[in-house]
Formats: sequence, C-alpha cells, structure tokens
Amino acid sequence: MTAFDLGIGLGAIILGWISEQTGYPLLFAIASVSVVVSLVIFALFVKRLLRTDAVLVSAAGTPVERAE
Repeated sequence: MTAFDLGIGLGAIILGWISEQTGYPLLFAIASVSVVVSLVIFALFVKRLLRTDAVLVSAAGTPVERAE
C-alpha cells in the first residue's frame, strides 16, 4: 500500500470524523495546514534532490544524460 492510498483512505475517515465533531471551518483549516506542511516538505527535500547532478536512470536501467 502506498502512502498516497493510505492518505486517501485515512484522510477521508479522519477528516470526516473531524467535520462531524467540529464543523467545516475547522475541517478546511486542518486540510490547509496539511497542504502547507506538504509544500514545506517538498521545498526542503524534493526540490533539493531535483537540483543535484545525480545520474538519471531510464526505465531500462541505463544512465541518461541530464538535459540542460
């Protein structure tokens, strides 16, 4: 099971429960916080990996030159 699938499954259950208990304003506030946290993680970790000069590998397993 991937993190994406797990997020969809648990997110619907957890945020549905939150909306029942507190209402939609807090539901959307919590959802927006999760988006901001995801953007921060992307900015700190993934973008740095994309900027490095690591060798790219094709699906066949052969090295691919990075296009500039």
